[in-house]
Amino acid sequence: MARLSLTPESARLVAEWKAKAKPEDRDLVARVLDWASGGLNGIRFYCTQDDVDKTINIVQPRDHLYVLIRMWPHDMPDHPNQFEVLNIFEDLDASGLDGVD
Repeated sequence: MARLSLTPESARLVAEWKAKAKPEDRDLVARVLDWASGGLNGIRFYCTQDDVDKTINIVQPRDHLYVLIRMWPHDMPDHPNQFEVLNIFEDLDASGLDGVD
C-alpha cells in the first residue's frame, strides 16, 4: 500500500494546532500522523473507531490528548491515498467521555 498523505485542509488544521501546542505534544502528534500515513497498521497508540462512523479513528497518544482521523476507503476517488485529520484536542476533563464522573 502506498503511503497516505494529509488532505490540504488537514495540513492547515495540523499547522494551526502545532503553532499553539507544547513541544512534547507536537512530537506525539507527528508520530500519530506518521502511523496514519502507513494506514494505522500495528498497534502504536490507543485507537478505537467511532461507533457511528467507522471511517473515523480516535487516537489517544497520551492521557487527555486526542487526534480524530478519518481513513478514507481505498476506492474513494475524491481522496486518493489521503487521510483526514478532523480534530486535535486536549480534554482536561475526560471524565465526560465515558459517561462516568
